[in-house]
Amino acid sequence: MGLCMRAPRRRVWRLTKSGEINDNPVILKQRAEVFASGATAAGPSTLVVTRDAEGLRHYAIMPATSRIDSAALSLAHCVAARLNPLDEAPDLSFGPVVGHLRWRRTHASIRATQAGADIAEVSRILGDVMPDGSWVGAVIRRPGMFERRRWLNWLSYRMGTRRPTHHSTSEDAVVTTIWAGSSSKDDTRAVLESLAAGLPGFDLGTKVAFPSGGAGRSWRPSRQR
Repeated sequence: MGLCMRAPRRRVWRLTKSGEINDNPVILKQRAEVFASGATAAGPSTLVVTRDAEGLRHYAIMPATSRIDSAALSLAHCVAARLNPLDEAPDLSFGPVVGHLRWRRTHASIRATQAGADIAEVSRILGDVMPDGSWVGAVIRRPGMFERRRWLNWLSYRMGTRRPTHHSTSEDAVVTTIWAGSSSKDDTRAVLESLAAGLPGFDLGTKVAFPSGGAGRSWRPSRQR
C-alpha cells in the first residue's frame, strides 16, 4: 500500500486597490501585528507581486486556519485593498532566474525606523524597477527558539548592551525571506537590491544570492521557508 501525502490546505487572494492607505503609524502597527500573528500561526505565508504588460498584480497565500480571514482582512486594511479569493496561487514559472536576499551579518545600521514612512512607496518602487515577466515573493514565518537567541546575541554585540531595544525583539516579530524571479540575473538582482533599499524600517545589510538550480526551476510559494 502506497503512502499518501496530502498537501497543506491554503487560501489565496488577489489584492486590488480600493482606496488610500491610512498612514497613522499606530493603526498601521496594530493591523500589521494582527496580520502577522494570524498569517504565521500555522506555518509560513507568502505575499507575491507579479509584473506583466498590464502592470502589477498582488497576491496573498496563507494557511487555511480559523484565524486566517481576520489576518487577511487586516492585511487588506493595511494596504487599502479589496480581497478577491482565488482557487490557485499564481504560476511564477515565467520568471525562472530566481534569487533571494541574504543577511550580511557584518553590516547593519540598526537605526532605521518605519515612523512617518510611506508604505505605498514600496509598490511604486516595484512598479518602477520590475520588468515585464518578473515577480517578487516575501515569505513570512515565526522564528525558532535558536533563531531568536542567536539574533538577540548578535544585537547585543552590535548595540553594546545586554538588553538591546529593537523592533525585531518583540514577541510578534517574524522572519521574512524575500525572493524574486525574472528572465536574467541582472534583472533579478536589480529588483532585490532596489526593494531592500526602499523597504521602510529595513536596516540590515543584504546581498543577493542565486541558489544552485535557481535558473529554470519553478518557485513554489507554499514550499519556501
